Amino acid sequence: MAQIRDRIRRIKYSSVTQQVIGGDIFGRVHAFDSDLQLVASSPASPFHAAATAITVGENFIFTRDCHFNLLKWDLHTLELLDVVTGDGVTDQQAYEEDDDLNWTASRFLLNQNDSVYTLNAFGQFVEYEDKTMNVIRVLDLAVVGPFLDGICLEHPTRHVISDYRGTMMFGNMEDGDFSKLVKPARGSSHCVTYDKRHDRFWFSTDDSNSIGTIDLDGENAKLYEFTNDDIEWISFDEDCSRAYVSCFDHHVYVFSNLGLEPELENVIGPFKYQTTNVIHVHDDEIYTSLQSGELIRFNSQGIIIASTFEDKANAIWQMEELPGDNSTLYCAMEDGSLSIIRYQNGKYGQIDIEELAHFKYDFGRLYRVKPLADGSFVAITGTGWVFRAKKNGALLWRKNFYGLGKAIDFSPDLQRVLFANDQGLLGELDVETGAVMQTKQLPYAIWTCGYSASGKIVVARREVYLDVFNPDLSEYGVIEIRGISKRFRRLENGHLFLAGGNSVYELDVDGLDIVHEFTGGTQNTVEDCVLLKDHVLCISYSSQVASYSYSNVTLNGYSREMPDFPKSMAARVDENGSALLLIGGRGNYLRAYRVSDDGMTRLIRHKIL
Repeated sequence: MAQIRDRIRRIKYSSVTQQVIGGDIFGRVHAFDSDLQLVASSPASPFHAAATAITVGENFIFTRDCHFNLLKWDLHTLELLDVVTGDGVTDQQAYEEDDDLNWTASRFLLNQNDSVYTLNAFGQFVEYEDKTMNVIRVLDLAVVGPFLDGICLEHPTRHVISDYRGTMMFGNMEDGDFSKLVKPARGSSHCVTYDKRHDRFWFSTDDSNSIGTIDLDGENAKLYEFTNDDIEWISFDEDCSRAYVSCFDHHVYVFSNLGLEPELENVIGPFKYQTTNVIHVHDDEIYTSLQSGELIRFNSQGIIIASTFEDKANAIWQMEELPGDNSTLYCAMEDGSLSIIRYQNGKYGQIDIEELAHFKYDFGRLYRVKPLADGSFVAITGTGWVFRAKKNGALLWRKNFYGLGKAIDFSPDLQRVLFANDQGLLGELDVETGAVMQTKQLPYAIWTCGYSASGKIVVARREVYLDVFNPDLSEYGVIEIRGISKRFRRLENGHLFLAGGNSVYELDVDGLDIVHEFTGGTQNTVEDCVLLKDHVLCISYSSQVASYSYSNVTLNGYSREMPDFPKSMAARVDENGSALLLIGGRGNYLRAYRVSDDGMTRLIRHKIL
């Protein structure tokens, strides 16, 4: 059976060819039959950049890559027919000469009514005639949010556009007037779809943990909370009696839509990875895509019928220094393994990378890892396991807790290990024995946690609030930030770095204070950060690397060159004073950089670990 090697980012279904069409991380498109057998693959994209949006019409496939280039493909042969560059078509009067390009993973792309509706690299709405690719018009609709994300033209006269801050714009595509603005929820609304049964719209939310319904005129919005993670897509069956909803919590949810109030009817999964899309063709043919790139077909009862490939997905979720040896890193991997590597200066400007050991476990994804000076380590997994292993990988102890493991940290005296999961469970274990020392059930999903230098415990909700507890887990105070929290890093001055929202925060936990906020240059959630000499470097979900001056709290600059989502960072100054940076990401890539005195990065190696 022919297989593809590169991860599928987006999928659509073609009713013309009765095939699933997918775009991959290098911009190619692929066609699969109903058994998810590969039928054909396109030639390479001239830009070799990830397809972040895809739409399928009667004759063509359109993709938009991560640089906002619009590519047109033949639906039947998958041959490339035309390309419009992301910054080539603009309304010159609507942006300044130094306006930033829009490096985002927006899904805003639709081929309908002989038109293609998309965004250019400045976030402007552009309409093309699909056969000729001539421009029909350019509209500047992003008056509230940073960029557009969802578009629904399924109703004959009432149309909706959504953006990444949760704003919904109601109007009509014919006259281009979308002046009715409503913000029913927080965060991105990737999907808006028309409910013909009740003559209304459904919409997804990222930050509100809910699906929503809203009238055609933008009134009477209602939210229905059911998860604690991002909601990616909604697909109705033929008569809109059921809705299938894909979520980042590894499930597809099935809602009955027979009454006015959506009712949860079934939960399908968990799948091994996050679900990123769902497409209902009929009750025996429902497709979902996973963050790993795998495509799965199942029926309305949740029985899996076919999938695209044996799971080969991997990613480097964390790289953590061995205490006393900052050239040795413990790497937590998506496939459940742990890799120990060493990186250092090589000859003639090379950065040498050597794998010292590799251990495979059957606990699911290794999400976070913390090594001790003797070479042993503690890890937490996506299936709820917390375990400690020796330097040779042999298990010392293990404990299982319900939920998805989110974070671990060692207490300043290295006697306790803190853990947290997405079900709100916070606890401490004895490092030596794994015995439970104390736990606390919180009324919200925990996104990350850590110790301050004084031993206080900081817990991040999914967004906005950081709760600070005393060592006995009694309440101490609250710190308020913006955006989703990802991870903490303890600094030598006793403060904590937090990668969260579009920023890196420096926190004085005891004082409940934000000391500095390093922001600008990132257009999506910051995933990780490091302090290297006088520079703060971070990676974002928009595949960017941003650099800031630590002493001046100013942006040095940024670049966007990651082949897929970056997940982890490590950095050190070697014995010769050279600043080295590693970035690991989805697809198991490990990128090695040199960092100059002005804080900018220069790529030296791209290694697959």
